[in-house]
Parts: sequence; structure tokens; C-alpha cells
Amino acid sequence: MDNYHEDDKEGLRNFLRQPSAHEGKTNGEQLGLTRSDMDNWQNSEEWVEKLEDNIEWNNESPKRLTSLYCLECALLGTLDTSKWSELIALEVSVNELTVDVRTNTKLTELNCFDNELAMLDVHTNTKLTELNCGFNNLTQILWLCATRKRRYCTKISLCTQK
Repeated sequence: MDNYHEDDKEGLRNFLRQPSAHEGKTNGEQLGLTRSDMDNWQNSEEWVEKLEDNIEWNNESPKRLTSLYCLECALLGTLDTSKWSELIALEVSVNELTVDVRTNTKLTELNCFDNELAMLDVHTNTKLTELNCGFNNLTQILWLCATRKRRYCTKISLCTQK
């Protein structure tokens, strides 16, 4: 039963337990999980496999989460990505989320437009090449220092805030 890394599963469980934007439903239910899936997720990894349209894993043993795709899923709450050390792509646009990606140093793509972000800190995301964070309530973006020799974003969308 150890096909997937326990830290990655725990990070997912924490997020999926949160209430969604649809009253009476959790984020997990919004992504197709049942209450039974969530009641039994300590004893089985079947719930992980039900999320195959939303998650990509690497080929390590145990597998690590590399991508999360949840575009327009009526998700709500705080997405804590700190347990996902191998995360390279995060697509959570058109939801009602706050996101903290400071610990995801391998992140290359971040699409989080039309959410509830007031602040976004990407100064540690030195591999980031694509950032789309428009249509939020952003008052502060912490960005890479221009004097450092780093690979900079080649595609950036920061315009039109809520």
C-alpha cells in the first residue's frame, strides 16, 4: 500500500477534507471522491487513483506528486503545498483558494488566476517559468531579485485584479 509517498498523501488529505465552495461538500467530493473514500483513505490508496485526472506522479518508489490540476472545481480554503517537495506544476485557477508555494523550489508553472489571493510569494521559486495570477485580490507579490543570476519567468500574467 506504499505506492505513494505518505507526505504527499497527507498534504492531499488535509486539503481534500476542507469544505468546498458548494455548501455541504468537501473539496474531495468536488473532485469526485465519496465520503466512503475519505473515511477509508488511511487503509487504502484507491482514493488517490480516483484523482488521476487531477494529479500526476513521478516514477520514484514511493511515487511523489509532481502536478496538481484543479481548474474551475469550486474548491475553497487554503492549499498547503509544503508537503509536496517534487511539485513542478500547479493549476488551481478559478476557485476560491489561497496558496503558499514558498517551499516548492522545483515549481516551474503556477496558474492561480481568479482565486482569493491577497499575497503571493514566489521569490524562492527560482525555476518558475510560467506565472498567471491575475483576477485576485493581490496587494503584494514578492518576486525574484533582478540582480541575481536566475532563470526568469518567460510567461507572466499579473494584470486585472479583482
